[in-house]
Amino acid sequence: PPETNPRRPNWLDGAPRPGEYWDMILKALFGRKSKNKGPANGGIPESDENPGAPAEDLSLDEGPGEEMAAEEAEEDLLEDDQILKEMNIRARAYETYNRRKLKTIEQRLNGLDRDIFRVLPALIHLNTKGLPGYIEPRDRVPGGIWNYRVRKDTVDMLKKMFPDADYRPLSLRKVGVKNQIYSLSAMGSLASIAQTSKSDFDLWVCVKKDKIKESQLDGFKEKFKALEEWAEDLSHFEVHFFITDIDSVKVNNFGSADKESAGSALGKLLKEEFYRTHTVLAGHFPFWTLMPATMTDEEYERLRLLAIKSHKIERGNYIDLGNAQRVTMEEAFGAALWQLNKALGSPFKSAMKMALIEDYMDKATDPMLLCDRLKETLAEIQVRGETEEKEAKAEGNEEEAETPDIKEDRGRVAVQPELVLLEEDPERTNIDCYNLMFNRIQDYYRRTGQEENLDVLRKCFYLKAGTSITGLQDITRSKYPLKDML
Repeated sequence: PPETNPRRPNWLDGAPRPGEYWDMILKALFGRKSKNKGPANGGIPESDENPGAPAEDLSLDEGPGEEMAAEEAEEDLLEDDQILKEMNIRARAYETYNRRKLKTIEQRLNGLDRDIFRVLPALIHLNTKGLPGYIEPRDRVPGGIWNYRVRKDTVDMLKKMFPDADYRPLSLRKVGVKNQIYSLSAMGSLASIAQTSKSDFDLWVCVKKDKIKESQLDGFKEKFKALEEWAEDLSHFEVHFFITDIDSVKVNNFGSADKESAGSALGKLLKEEFYRTHTVLAGHFPFWTLMPATMTDEEYERLRLLAIKSHKIERGNYIDLGNAQRVTMEEAFGAALWQLNKALGSPFKSAMKMALIEDYMDKATDPMLLCDRLKETLAEIQVRGETEEKEAKAEGNEEEAETPDIKEDRGRVAVQPELVLLEEDPERTNIDCYNLMFNRIQDYYRRTGQEENLDVLRKCFYLKAGTSITGLQDITRSKYPLKDML
């Protein structure tokens, strides 16, 4: 009895016996019981009609269909487990790629522009008196950015730039306020060969509009307009904020509220460009970054739910902006008309985008979208790097192979590995979003014999890149990776 034997197993008091747990699991997974019952009678199941007597073994009566279903279910579990492992590889790949892009962007900015870029997420996150973009009353601006904390070095920079602002802890902490910005991401030419000193910053502020009051949405717009004017007045730093509704983007609806919006007809192309060029400044990554390349919407949703339910994915770090999809001929026609209009202001960029649309419409071209091609390349680089690291450990070079992410605490502060600028990477032509687009279009024009258009494309790309070269024998080529790329 329990009162005389405190170590007595709980399953003797009516809880499921150890063998019965397998019954429950197998029944839940495959709709059947296990062949072997729990430990009573030495593992021999009892008969319901005669307790204590062995029950008739019915396992031999199972049909081949049930066995096949069990095997298929087990194969599905193994396949899902492999998919989750691959998702984690892509997650690590994009996190590293994103940090390298941030460093590359900063490296190409001058001192004051670099300071503006570094403090922008904090100025968006905070609504503090004395800082640019402060809105009164404070409740007109609904919270800040998810998964973002203003670091000490950023606060020090703010104090240097705005010494009279309110830096009391309660002003810097968003106590009792729910953050409403899920992601702050830049899109376009940043961190690519096409980034120049004149490049503007197009920032997506991803929110869920149905959770924000109209007055608070107006507060956001007022705040972002004030920040745009502050950056322009301070250093001619051109930044544009686009309040982007997550649920609308998911269904490729970008509306037509502002001059930069492409409208719903161009939703797929705009989303592909965002996925290919985006850099997360603060907040969440898109779920799309975890997914395999080129998948149906149904498969995308199944894997998204799989990731949400799994403990192997940090699901709180991602937002659902939907799948990347190929465009139809009708959408391509509308996109071409839009680019003709845009060409009045950005002729070089529009010429390249129209060429990409033409390539996407060619039945003989690579069916994979550029954003998916980039994603595959990043995953391959990540796998190759991790494999080399494991091989180095196996050879006994553990100390050299360890990284701060996996290094054990040995009584010293781990030094972060040096992040390589994108243009210094041996794979730079395959991970630069603009160079990737140019190579795709160049291959298309070569394949179709459009030499005249190819010449125009090269001139547009050269003028857009903004880097001067004197030819293949340029003596500065080895010192400047961007020149070498061009």
